This record gives sequence, C-alpha cells and structure tokens, in this order.
Amino acid sequence: MADYVMETAAEAADRLRDEGMTLIPLGAPGEPPPEPFIQDRCDGDFNEAVVKWPKTPRIRWQEFQNREPTDAEWHSWRTRWPTCNWAILTGKRHGIVVVDADSQAAMAFVESGGITRPQRWVDTAKGRHYYYAVDPNRPVRNSAGKARIDIRGEGGYVVAPGSVHLTGVIYTEHVNPAWPDASPAGLPTLTPDDLAAIARFNSPDPAGATAPQFPIHQSLVGQSVDVGQRNVALAASVGAWINEGLSIDQMRSRAHAWNLGLSSPLPDAEVDQTVLSIVTTHIRRNPPRVEMADAAHAPAHDGSQADEPQAARFRLLTGADLDAMPAIQWRVKNILPATGIASIYGPSMSGKSFLAFDLACAIAEGAEWFGNRVHAGPVVYVCLEGEAGYKLRAKAWEQRNGRPIPANLRFIMQPFALTSAADVIELSVAISAALPEGGTSIIDTLNRAAPGMDENSSKDMSSVIEAAKALALRTAGLVVLVAHTGKDAAKGLRGHSSLIAALDAAIEVTREGDARAWATAKVKDGRDDKSSAFRLDVVQLGFDDDGDAVTSCVVEPSDFMPPKRREVLTPPEIIGLKSFDVASKAHGRTDHKGNNLGLHVEDWRTTFYSMSTADTAHGKKLAFQRAREGLTKRGRMAVSDDVYRLLETTSRAAHSGSFAAHEPAHSGSPPYGVSRHEPLEPF
Repeated sequence: MADYVMETAAEAADRLRDEGMTLIPLGAPGEPPPEPFIQDRCDGDFNEAVVKWPKTPRIRWQEFQNREPTDAEWHSWRTRWPTCNWAILTGKRHGIVVVDADSQAAMAFVESGGITRPQRWVDTAKGRHYYYAVDPNRPVRNSAGKARIDIRGEGGYVVAPGSVHLTGVIYTEHVNPAWPDASPAGLPTLTPDDLAAIARFNSPDPAGATAPQFPIHQSLVGQSVDVGQRNVALAASVGAWINEGLSIDQMRSRAHAWNLGLSSPLPDAEVDQTVLSIVTTHIRRNPPRVEMADAAHAPAHDGSQADEPQAARFRLLTGADLDAMPAIQWRVKNILPATGIASIYGPSMSGKSFLAFDLACAIAEGAEWFGNRVHAGPVVYVCLEGEAGYKLRAKAWEQRNGRPIPANLRFIMQPFALTSAADVIELSVAISAALPEGGTSIIDTLNRAAPGMDENSSKDMSSVIEAAKALALRTAGLVVLVAHTGKDAAKGLRGHSSLIAALDAAIEVTREGDARAWATAKVKDGRDDKSSAFRLDVVQLGFDDDGDAVTSCVVEPSDFMPPKRREVLTPPEIIGLKSFDVASKAHGRTDHKGNNLGLHVEDWRTTFYSMSTADTAHGKKLAFQRAREGLTKRGRMAVSDDVYRLLETTSRAAHSGSFAAHEPAHSGSPPYGVSRHEPLEPF
C-alpha cells in the first residue's frame, strides 16, 4: 500500500489542495480553545471545548461549500495557523464522498465487500474514512452523526490526513497501489446498491439485513496480512465461514489456527472477541423468521418470478396480522420472559442470591413461584460468589421440600467472565450440548462475571450487555444477572444506566431488618406492580467435625413487607427541586385549564445556576446535569423534548406548587432526607 505516514498536517493539506480538494482550517490539539468557543459552543465547559476544538472549523466555512478558497486566503491560513488541523469538504461541488466507519464491525462490513471496495482510505483514532468519487448524476446526502456508518456528502466535511487527534493519533492516508487512478475523480463511486447496503447495516430492524450477511472479498480470507489489517482480515474470514455454514466452534478453531500463522499474532482473547462480535451481529440481523398463523396473509409463491426485494423487507400488517402473531412467551407469567436478559438486584445481605436460587428451582420443576405461574424449563446456575455455600443451599432446599433438587437444574462452579468472548462461546456450547433449547441461565453475580469492568462506563457496560444477549441468543433462552445496587440503594441497579434500559425484566430485592421483599422494577410488555414479602428460614443440616451446627437458608413467603425506604436526595437534587419550583412560577407551561405542563430545560437551567453554590460555570453545569439525571432516575421527574415535569408523587407532596426538601428535624435525622411518600415541608 502507498502510505503518507511522514507528512505533517500542513504538508498533507498542500498536497490534497493540489489534487483539487477543498480544505478549511480546524483547531489544533494542545492549543487553548478560544473563550467564545468555550462559552457559546460548550456552555463554559473547558474540558468539552478541548475535546471538540481540534475538529471544529476556525473560520466561517459555509461559503466555501460553493467556492474555492483564493490563493491569498490559503496563504493567510497557512501563515496564521501553521500547526492547525485541516478538513476536506465533501459533496458534488468538491468531487469527494467519504464513508466514515468508527467500529471494527463497520470496517469489516466495508472492507469485506459489503459495498464497493474502497481504494483510498484514512486511518482515524477510532476507525477509517473511505474515499469515493462523486457521481454527478447522483449527489449523496450528508448523514454524519446519525448511524454506525456515516456518509459525508453534501454540506459535510471530514478531518484531513496529517491532522492529529486529541489522543495523539495521526490521521494517516493509504492508497491501493494496484488501483490505476487514485485521484478524487478516479476513485470508484458509491452505487445505489451501496447506499442501500449501508442503510441496511445501520438499520436497527434485523429484517434490514439480507443473506448472505457477509459477501467476502477472497483476497482477505485466511491470508497472512500486515499488522494493521489483522482484525479486518479475521472479520472477513469469519464472514466467509458463516456463509459456508460452519459452527462457531469450527470458526474459533480456524481463527486461532490462522492467527498462529501470523508473524505478529493477535492476543487469543482478541481473536475470540472478533469471532463473537461478527457471529453476534449475524445472529442479531438474521434471526429465525416467525411465520404468521394465517397463511392467507402470506404472499403467493408460484415460482413464476422472483420476489420483489422491497416486498420481502417491508410488509404492512393489518390488525388481523397482529392478532395472528404468536403471544408473548413467559418463563414466570408477567414477570420474566422466556427469552432475553433480566436481572435480580438488591443491596448486599438482602437475600437476592437465595431468592435467585429459589427461582431456579421453581423454573426447573415448573412449580408456582410466590403464586405466579411458571413454565418449566432447564436452568443453568453459574455460581461465582460463595461457591461452597451452594451445596448447603441445595441440601436445605431438599430437606425443606422433601424431594431432590430438580434434574433440570445444573450448576457451574468454574470461573466465568462475560468480558471473555471465549467463556461466552464455551458456556453456550456446554449448555446447548447438555440441555434442550429455551432454558434459563442465572449468573450470580454480574460483578464477578465482569472482572476489570468499569461499571459506570457506557462502553464497558455495552460489551457486557452484548455478551449477555449473545448468550441468550445462543441458548435460545433467558439470561438472568444477579447484581448489586449502588451506594444509594434508592437509585436502583448499580452501574451505567444502559443496563437497566437493555433489560427485558428486572426484579428488585429490598430489606429492612429481617423483613425482605421483591418487586418487579421493569417488565417489558408485562406488569410492573408485582411484589411479595419473603423471609429466610434457617435449616439445620447437621454438625461439622467440631460439633458445630451446619446450617443454610431457604426462601419462604412472608406477610411482613419492609417499610418504605426513606429517600435521601443529594444537594444538587434538592437545589434542583427548589429551582424548578421558582422557574415554574415564572416560565412554566400550562394548558387552558391552568394545569402545569412542564418547564423547558433552558428556563430551568438559568434559575438553577443562580441558586447553585458551585464556584465555576463548569461546576454549575455538572451539578445541573446530576440533578436532572438523579431526579428522573428516582422517578421524581419525567422529560420529553427537553421539557421536564414533576411526577404525581412529587407534585402531590407540594403545597400550592412549592417543592421543598424535608430538612432534618434534629441531628439524628439523615441529611437532605426526603420521603417520596411523606408531605414536604414548605420553605
């Protein structure tokens, strides 16, 4: 490949301009962002400005969408900003269109033949920019920021090669030396089929993908490649093996054999992760199709002509079609679905693991669980905390119930990590080999199954969620994650908010003293008002060698619900409620009857900032963000289109539209304590 690895940003800009491209100057990494940019574009957030500035035009650039910079303008820019980054304008006027892929899956799709093979590209900090010529008869719209693969066309721009990312990564250009003309006009163009393929790749609807999922350029499959091409070549190979119909174990074996033949092999875990990522993407986009019960609604197939692609992809359903669709399949009626991912979560010592064990036994034998109907199915319990105690729990259950542990319940005691693609693959293979499809896998606990994960990182949590989904898909069943609450149990499930959003169901466990209870915190397409009290009964199992009693516990229903938990608001949340009240009186929206419809975030922001005790604009911004997130997560507020409104439990507790924190009555009261169910005192 022809590379331009030694160019500075300025040298690359001069070369690209000589090729006929239109360039504009951007900010530069390491350069303090201008104060107006910090205040106007980043709301006073200096750190945000530092991140954005190296990719931001430092001139009014829109006019150059319709004309080229003059030589005088170019010389002025090069003189004033010798170390700045540069951008290439895209679209019909400028003769270039760029496909922006920011993930391994996206790059694999492009480079394995998902679209017309690119001949010129730029390595970026997160992925690659692929350059294409413009077909003058088919202008390409700009779709930056909307999808997994962006297209920079009319009215867009991309960071030019030679520029430096904030992380220090240099945008490096590559050209296929075998391509006869790598100038902008000589590159291949994006066809309508290419644009449709990108749209299908970006589509959240699995029906948007067509089979075969991975049309492969054989030049990459199984070949020894340069270090920078290893992941792409492996992804292309996995795609080809999927088309061949290989099993996941066969693909893993081939992948590791190919990797060992490289002069610089990938880490084994990275090989497994690439295999799992491509396979999971394929499964997600090509699930088994569900046939309608009423064949009268199905399109006719008389063999006289090929089906229209549009008719196969989009189908307009009638009410009768919807009625004929299969009903939701439940594992525990209206609580846990038969497939997907769910969680049982609660604070330490709440009894959540004992409850999960009791649930596993109920599912394995199809027994009612707290009066709720259960559809029997195989269960695999992955024991990652207190492994030795499960033998005692099993004995206690058998002694209390007078029968053996259900044969359909199996246990795994070895270490297991959702963060390891190899572990996910091998566990799914073991489950599929030993038990029928459609079972339930309980992982106790999520914390132990994700070693080294930053649970507050959206990226890390997304990886764990994808792994859990992959396990559920591979076993055609349900995966239940036993998890902890955070330091503030009132805020629910610990970790990044993407986890609770991704769950199909969630059961929260609470405890006050000896009183324990579970309640449905989330049930998609079900009821979220299910709850029941329970207790842990001690069962004596015998005596150890020292003569001490050996005991464990079993779950039994109880009539004593824990008292309502006293909610403790943070200082920003208290200021949030107070400022919301003040701002609502001045700017709140009402209907014709005077009912409060909410408050726009910008009207609220101004009042919050004026009442905040933070010393800097950045501090006020963070406090406001935390207040909004905390109050909505607690169920105090709801938001739609940047308009916030108090929910009924909060507004009902107010006096004449005022919202006050319940201040401590004496030194023994918890600071900033607010009870969701108790009246709030006026200011």
